[in-house]
Amino acid sequence: MTVQEFIDEYSWELARKWHSEMLAADSRRPKKWSFVEKEGLEITIYFDGCPFRLKSAKMVDWLRATLLSTEADREESKYGFSAIEQLAICWDSIVTQIEDDLWVFDPDGLPQLLIKAMIKADAYEYGLDLFARLKIMFDEKCFSEDVPETLYWSLCQGSLLSCVYLIEIGLKTDDITENVLEAMNQFNVQLHCCINQAKEENEEPNFSVEEEYFNRITKLIPIIENSGNDELIRMAYEFARDYYQATYRPTLAEKFNAKLNEFADDKNGRKN
Repeated sequence: MTVQEFIDEYSWELARKWHSEMLAADSRRPKKWSFVEKEGLEITIYFDGCPFRLKSAKMVDWLRATLLSTEADREESKYGFSAIEQLAICWDSIVTQIEDDLWVFDPDGLPQLLIKAMIKADAYEYGLDLFARLKIMFDEKCFSEDVPETLYWSLCQGSLLSCVYLIEIGLKTDDITENVLEAMNQFNVQLHCCINQAKEENEEPNFSVEEEYFNRITKLIPIIENSGNDELIRMAYEFARDYYQATYRPTLAEKFNAKLNEFADDKNGRKN
């Protein structure tokens, strides 16, 4: 069986079989269910967080997405697929979950699933493209009118985490693409959205959703400084200055303001 046959045919066949077995046993969805495949492989599915009832037409879709995610996340494929093939399975599962609102994982868990599969496959250049596409998918979903608030914030975190991974991969591969620069820019945009919203409401900025990802970017600055990419360095300095200023750490804010001024002077000197 090829990986494409697994994705396009076998995963659907198996999900329908599982669904039929569950319906034959009971009319209500269990907390977990163990399935035995014709090859003798056993898979246990846990339904915590599953948004669908057992009789829902979407349950087959959810079971298939779960199968794909499970296979993608294995250290070694039970079907003999290579790591790069598991990455393809991973991506199909992620696209399915986002486009069909299946959510085997919370949105912010999907970038973690993808980065694990990418590292295992040693496919960093391909990973740059996938994370750029994932970020766009998250952003488009955030602008959907029917997204509930609880899901919205997880989607925002998924987008920010995709940006973190884009920057980290770009630094690791020494490939600072436009997508990497756009990811860094998104942190500056999101930071100032929080600051401006707080000003409008006469409150202190609230970074509870973004704090983890903002802090990860500040920790990357020493590596960013060694990247040699002037645009990325400038944006990182601006982000750090404004973030530390907004979180009342004036010493650090001034440190990065001085770095930014020194960087600008050096750049102007190189031009002259």
